[in-house]
Amino acid sequence: MLLTEIPPRRLQATADKVAKHAELVQDFNPLHLDETFAAKTPFGGAIVHGSMMMNLLVDALERAGGPGFASGALKLRFAAPAMVGETLTASGAAREGEPGVWDVWVARADGVKAVTGTLTTAA
Repeated sequence: MLLTEIPPRRLQATADKVAKHAELVQDFNPLHLDETFAAKTPFGGAIVHGSMMMNLLVDALERAGGPGFASGALKLRFAAPAMVGETLTASGAAREGEPGVWDVWVARADGVKAVTGTLTTAA
């Protein structure tokens, strides 16, 4: 069976998970970890690390197509913030008429795509 969609991979980005990710990547920016500080920024609250959303997407890609699937050219754009506490969903779909090209994303619970991009694999 030909793979045409990346099955959704969900993560609730709780404060605890964001803090553990901060430890892993050594990024302790208060924008991600300090709700009081982050509330005073234009975001209005703590936001999820971009690298955490990217890792969720890579996990979804590898689960769908195997370990080498996500090793193609992955171009991402961080399009909107995701707030700590939100449920995020990583997914994607094969681009019609362009073998080996995938539109990929991480969406917030409200449907807004926080991360958008393209994965190009060997067709």
